[in-house]
Amino acid sequence: MHHEALSEALPGDNVGFNVKNVSVEDIHHGNVAGDSKNDPPMEAAGFTAQVIILNQPGQIDAGYAPVLDCDTAHVACKFAELRKKTDRHYGKKLEDGLKFLKCGDAAIVDMVSGKPMCVESFSDYPPLGRFAVDSPLTSYAFSYTLWSARENPMERRCYLHKELLKEVFGTTRFKSSAPNEM
Repeated sequence: MHHEALSEALPGDNVGFNVKNVSVEDIHHGNVAGDSKNDPPMEAAGFTAQVIILNQPGQIDAGYAPVLDCDTAHVACKFAELRKKTDRHYGKKLEDGLKFLKCGDAAIVDMVSGKPMCVESFSDYPPLGRFAVDSPLTSYAFSYTLWSARENPMERRCYLHKELLKEVFGTTRFKSSAPNEM
């Protein structure tokens, strides 16, 4: 969709836009664009997620730090605490105080990012509230973020004027992830 005039962009569409006085070298995959006056994008110190393990050989213990793909960000995050095992279909609690997760398990886990990144709850911003865990051979987990510990607004963020966001995207509610690379 680059170099094409669009009347509307929908969630999941990859679009490009120009911002005056911002060099292309300052923009990286996963950067966040948002309205500075209305719920601006922020870093997440940590987040709680519902994780379903799909194709993991072996087990996942607390402290395991895989690379997560959240929107266009690619960041290592640690499984800080395995809080409780849940039913994959209904979300009912099955077991507290987990020692490990294995293939087929669903659980609520606390995660800590190795680098600053923008993660939001799935109910607020679906594209920033889901992630996948990848290995070189296969994807083996996916998740929905239930809660994000938002901190101070990210430094060196590219703010866009509200009217420009409305004109380009048809909405002022737009975010991406991985602000640390700006």
